Amino acid sequence: MMLAAVILVSDRFRAWLRVAIARNFYRYRYDYRSEWLRFIATVSAPGDAQGLPERVVQAVASVLEARGGWLLVPDDDRFSPGATWQMADRPPEALAMDTPLVAWLRQDRLLDLEMVRDGELPGAPELPAWLAADRRYWLVLPAFNRDALAGVLLIGRSLVPRRLGWEDEELLKTLGRQVGSYVAESRGQSALEEARRFEEFNRRFAFILHDIKNLVSQLSLLARNAERHADNPEFRTDMVATLRESVGKMNALLSWLSQRATGLPAADAPVPVASLLRQLVKSRAGAWPALTLHVGEKADHAMVSGDAARLEQMFAHLLQNAIDASPAGTPIRFDVAAAGNELVVTLADRGHGMSARFIRQELFQPFTSTKAGGFGIGAYEAREIARAHGGRLDVASREGEGTSFTITLPLVGGNSAVGGAAGKPALLAEGEQA
Repeated sequence: MMLAAVILVSDRFRAWLRVAIARNFYRYRYDYRSEWLRFIATVSAPGDAQGLPERVVQAVASVLEARGGWLLVPDDDRFSPGATWQMADRPPEALAMDTPLVAWLRQDRLLDLEMVRDGELPGAPELPAWLAADRRYWLVLPAFNRDALAGVLLIGRSLVPRRLGWEDEELLKTLGRQVGSYVAESRGQSALEEARRFEEFNRRFAFILHDIKNLVSQLSLLARNAERHADNPEFRTDMVATLRESVGKMNALLSWLSQRATGLPAADAPVPVASLLRQLVKSRAGAWPALTLHVGEKADHAMVSGDAARLEQMFAHLLQNAIDASPAGTPIRFDVAAAGNELVVTLADRGHGMSARFIRQELFQPFTSTKAGGFGIGAYEAREIARAHGGRLDVASREGEGTSFTITLPLVGGNSAVGGAAGKPALLAEGEQA
C-alpha cells in the first residue's frame, strides 16, 4: 500500500500516466485551452521584467514534462545563454548563427535531438559537437518574433522519454512564436530602460556643464576684479570664500551626476529662501558689486519645502543669465515677498532684454542660446526646478531695457502671509536702488 502511494505521487509516474492516457483514450493529446492557460499563468506570474525569460523557459518545459531548459538570445553573431530554468549548473555553449542547426531553425522547424543522435531523422542538420555530446538536452525549438528568429530554446529530457507527434509539433511551434514575442518585448524593455538611463545621464551632464560654465564665468569676473581690488583685505576675504564655495559646488555637481533620477527634488525639508539668497548675493558681491537684495518683512522667515541645493542652483542660473546680459556695473536686484500662501522672488536687471518671440519660442528650449558659447539650458533647468517644487517661473522683458524673472513657490504648509510687492513681473525702474 505504501509502495502504491509513493508511485502515485512520483512526478515520473504521473507524467507517464498522462502520456499513456493521452495515447490510448483520447483522440487529441492536449486540452489546448488548459495548456494555453497554464502557459500564460506561468509567464504572467508575479515577478520583475528580468525574470520573464526564465518564466518563459519554465512554461514551455512544463508542457513537455521536461526537467528544465535554456533560452539562447541573439548576441552579435551568435545565440548566447540568456536564461534558464532548473539547468543552471552547466550552461550550454553559444550557438553561432551561421551553423546548419540555426539554418534549420530559421525554417520554423524544431529538432528532436534524440532522433538525430540515433540516426532516425534523414536530412537532419549537423549538430555542434557540444550539443551532440550533451544528452541532457532533448529538443531545440525556434522562437520567432514576426519573421525573425528571436531566440532558441534548448529543452531538457522529459521525465518520460517519448517521440513527438504532429500535435506536439504544432503546439510547440505556437508556443515558440509566443516565446519569441515575449523575448523581443523583454529585450525592447531592457533597451528602453538603458536608453532612459543614458538619456537621464546625458541630461544631468548637460546641466552640469552649464553649471560649470557659470562657475567659470563667476571666477573670471572675480579674477578681473582682483586686478583692481587685490590690495583690499575685505575683497581678499570674499575671494577666498568664493573659491571655497566654487570647489564645494563642483563636488556637489559630481555627486549629483551619480544620483538616480526621480523627477522630484532630491530632498524635502523647509528652506529659508531669504537666507539662501543672502548667501548667494554675498558670494557674488566680489564679482558683481551692483547686485542687491531686498526682502519684505513677512518674507524674511518664510519657508518653502524642497531641496535647498537645487533651489540655490535655480537662483544661481537666473542670476548668471542676468550678469551675462548686463553691462558692467549696472544694477541687478533680487526682491523677496510673501503673498497669501506663496513666496514670490523677483530678479530684475537692466540688460539687453529679449523679444516676445524669443521668450515664447526659444527661451525655454534646451540647447538654444543667443550667447556665444552658451548651452541654452539655464532658463530651462530653472523652470524645471521651480515646477519640481510645485511652483512656476514667469518672465517679462523688453529689448534694450532689461528682464525680470519671477519665481513663485508655495509656502510650507500653505501658511498665509501678506506683505511685499508680489504680483506680475516688473522691470527694474531706471534709477531704482535697493
